[in-house]
Amino acid sequence: SIVDALSDTLGIKAEAAPHVEAAANPDAYNAFLFAQHLIQKRTKPDIEAAITHYETAIQLDPDYAPAHAGLGLAWRLLLASRATYGTLSLEASTSRALPHLERALELDPDLPEALGAMGLALDAQERYEEAISYYERALAINPSQTDIRNWYSDALSTMGRERDSVAEIERAYQLDPLSLLTMSNYAIKLVNMRQLDTVEPVLERLSQMDPARGASVMANILSQQGKIAEGAVEMFRGVDLDPSSLRLTALAAFTLAEFNLYDDALVLWPYPDRLLPIVNATGDVDYALELAQRQFEDDPTDPGNVEALAWAYYWSGDTEQGLKNAQRYLDSLGDYRRAIDGTNRMFVFDAWRNGDREAALQRIEPLEADVDNELEAGVDNPFVYYSKAVFLFMRGETQASLDHLDMSRSRGMQMPHWLARNFDLLGWNDLPDFAERRRLIEDKARSERAKFLAVACGPDGFSSWQPSAETCAEVESI
Repeated sequence: SIVDALSDTLGIKAEAAPHVEAAANPDAYNAFLFAQHLIQKRTKPDIEAAITHYETAIQLDPDYAPAHAGLGLAWRLLLASRATYGTLSLEASTSRALPHLERALELDPDLPEALGAMGLALDAQERYEEAISYYERALAINPSQTDIRNWYSDALSTMGRERDSVAEIERAYQLDPLSLLTMSNYAIKLVNMRQLDTVEPVLERLSQMDPARGASVMANILSQQGKIAEGAVEMFRGVDLDPSSLRLTALAAFTLAEFNLYDDALVLWPYPDRLLPIVNATGDVDYALELAQRQFEDDPTDPGNVEALAWAYYWSGDTEQGLKNAQRYLDSLGDYRRAIDGTNRMFVFDAWRNGDREAALQRIEPLEADVDNELEAGVDNPFVYYSKAVFLFMRGETQASLDHLDMSRSRGMQMPHWLARNFDLLGWNDLPDFAERRRLIEDKARSERAKFLAVACGPDGFSSWQPSAETCAEVESI
C-alpha cells in the first residue's frame, strides 16, 4: 500500500487508521472516503472541496453519521484563526457545524469522530472543560484517534496541564508518525521545550512530506536560537513553497511586524475580513479599537471578540471599558481557566499602575503558578521566561527578574510596540539595569532586521513578498 511504501521510505511504521463503518449506500461511502482524504490535507481549498463530498454523501444517505461528523468538522476547521484554515467568523462556523455534529451524535452517540469534533466546536467557544470531556469520551472509545488526541493535547495546555499535554502529543506521534497534523504539533511542542535533538528526526520526516510546514518549524527553531533573521528567511521560503497556505502567510505577516515593516505586514495578511490580529501587532491602537468594536458588533457571542474588545479599549486608554469587558470575558470562562487566563494581566497592570501592590500580587498568584507549571514541564521559550520576569519583579526579586529577562531575550524577539508598552507599564525604563536590557533587545532587533532585508532585497529574495525600493535603500545605506 501507499502507507506501507511511505513507512518504508521514512523508516517508521504507523498503526492502522481508525475504522469507520461503511454507509448503506456504496456511492455515499465513496463520497465520504474522498472527503476524508481531502480534509486531511488541511488547506482551505481542500476542506471546501471536502464539504461538497460530505454533502453528497449525506444526500445519498441522510442517516450516515460519519458524514455528518465530517461535515461538522470541516465547517469548524474553516474558522478564521491562527489554529485553523479558513476565514469564517465563530458564529458562521458554529452555525454550520453544530447541526451536523448534533445529528451525528443523535444517530450514533458513541461515534468518536462526532464526539471529537463536538469537543473542537466547544473549544472554539472557549468552553474548554466541556471540550475536554468530549475528547476524553472519544478517546476512551477509540484511543487511536490521533487528530482528537492532538486537540486534546492543545486543550490540556490551555488549561494549564502542560505535562499531560506533552504526554498526549507524544502518544499521538507514537500512534501515527505519518500524520502531518501530529508531526507539526509534536515538532512545535519539542521546539518550545528546546528538545532540538529529539525534534530533528521529526522535522526531517515532516519536511519530506510537506516541505512548507517543515520550513515553518525550522523557522521557529532558528528564532528560538536567537537567529531571528535566519528564521524569518526560512519562514518566507515556506510561504514560497506553499503560497496558498493562509496559516503560513499569516505567520510571515507577523514576522514582518516584528521587523517594524507594518505596511508590508498589513498587505501580506491573508484575512482581509479579520484584520485585528495583525493591526494589534502594528501597535495602531485607534484602528485596533475600531476593528474590535466592529468585530464585536458582527458577532457578540464570540468570547474572543469580547476579549479583543477589552484589550483594545485598555490599550487605547479607556481603562474603565477595558476592565469592564475583561471581566465580562473572564466571567464566560470555567472556574479553572478563569483564574489563569492572560486577560487577568489587565487587572494586574491596572493595580500596579495605581500603586496597589497587594491587589497586583494577589491577582498574579494563579498566573505565576501556571507559568511555573510550564517551566516544570520543560517549556523553554521567550514568552514563559518574560512572564516569569514580570512576576518576579512585582514580588521584589529584581536580580531573578533580570536573569529571566535575559533568558527571554536570548530565545527570540518581541514586537517593538509590545516591548515598549510593558517597559512603560512596569517602570523598567527608569531602572538602569532594565533599560540596558531594552537597549540590547532593540540593538538586536535592528541588526536582525538588516540581515533579513539583505536577503529579501537581494537576488535570492522571495516570490511571496518583495520589500519596497525605499525599504531596500536602508540596506544599501548600512
